[in-house]
Amino acid sequence: MLEGLDAAFAAVVLRAEEHRDTLCAGRTHGVHAEPTTFGLKLAGWAFALDRDRERLGRALGGLRVGKLSGAVGTYSAIDPEVERVACDHSGDLGRATGVALWHERDISHSSAERVVLPDAFLAVDYMLERFTWLVQGLVVREERMRENLWSSHGLFFSQRLLLALVEAGLVRDDAYRLVQRAAMRAWDEGRDLRELARADDELASRV
Repeated sequence: MLEGLDAAFAAVVLRAEEHRDTLCAGRTHGVHAEPTTFGLKLAGWAFALDRDRERLGRALGGLRVGKLSGAVGTYSAIDPEVERVACDHSGDLGRATGVALWHERDISHSSAERVVLPDAFLAVDYMLERFTWLVQGLVVREERMRENLWSSHGLFFSQRLLLALVEAGLVRDDAYRLVQRAAMRAWDEGRDLRELARADDELASRV
């Protein structure tokens, strides 16, 4: 799994670098927000994968314990030295007789763990392999991304226009109403927001 995470991380980083300047639409609540780059989106995945690997490493460290001390941990039927040698040999972190058990641990959960844990690891391993394959082979259509960005008629400029009006001295609520009016016209009429803003005296006289 660690190797799979390393491969996925490397694939995403490579594509993020490749598309660091590829413009695309950012999204907020499922609609166009301000522009971003596809590389930045991928970089977010890379950072997430890096955190995942760190968490997995910590989890593996916490699991590296062993106990060979008899049914209820009393060493009544086995010498502690056997446990020490076995744990050293397997690479575990030595004796774990202090691990909290569920009422001296009955068989009810271990029978399920024998199925669930291997299946979970196999599923994640497969998912990482498929994810890496997909990222490596991803076909990125940069021109289509630009077309998609401009399909909302420049509405992604609305935040910048709003801030410019506020900076020019307009009360924010008034600025919001002016920008919203122009934005709705841009959407309903399929016209460029910049053109509508330039033609609107209340907007153009301030910015």
